[in-house]
Amino acid sequence: MLNLDMRNGSEGSRYTVFPEGAVAYPSPNARLGREKKRILLVDSQPIFRFGVRTVLEAAGYEIVGEAASAAEAVCAAETHEPELIILDIDLAQGDAIELVRQLTRLRSTTTVLVLTMFCETLYGARLLAAGASGYLSKRRCGPTLLNCVAHLLNGGLAFGNNVIKGVMLGQRSPSKKKAASFDGLSDREFQIFRTLAEGLTCREVADRMGLSVKTVQTYCDRIKTKMNYHSQQQMVAMAGQFFRPY
Repeated sequence: MLNLDMRNGSEGSRYTVFPEGAVAYPSPNARLGREKKRILLVDSQPIFRFGVRTVLEAAGYEIVGEAASAAEAVCAAETHEPELIILDIDLAQGDAIELVRQLTRLRSTTTVLVLTMFCETLYGARLLAAGASGYLSKRRCGPTLLNCVAHLLNGGLAFGNNVIKGVMLGQRSPSKKKAASFDGLSDREFQIFRTLAEGLTCREVADRMGLSVKTVQTYCDRIKTKMNYHSQQQMVAMAGQFFRPY
């Protein structure tokens, strides 16, 4: 466990940061008071939203809405003003990093927890920088989810220590070889690289993101240069390797 003083325009709020695998968060009932906390769920899979809703409602939380896409998430957040938004980054429409920025801009007191099957090493630092307060694997649902939710609602962070240290030092990701090569990519390049992992063509990526094919190809050329790939085929193949759920 690592205690850090992080200054975000205030007089040094104290956060308790837990490394990957830790489960020693505060009790879900600790210091939350009697008022139910309002939570919005954002996930493209209805069955998963149902499972998370069941767990949280049984613990006394109020689920004020559900959303399956980025657009639905923004609309629901504006309507319900939740205190916590739990979202997956694997949404059919919209970029998760930009979505986190939008959601935290809408209401500064809203906390965002990313709950996903994708590795924190790839996304954690970017999402923390975008405004997310926590990152949890779907493999660790149940009691760990409840403890994490309580911790975030009490003002904490739930990221691995390497992610926190990296952001404080101005780095995008920890110094693992698999992630280090992403450091030079802009958020737009990172988004396109991730989209290529789905097997989409440049035209399909362009249609999804509202860009021209030429613009997408320019981004792809930059990615190949920065990642030292020799062909489009190699870039697509490596994207598939990096961005598959673990």
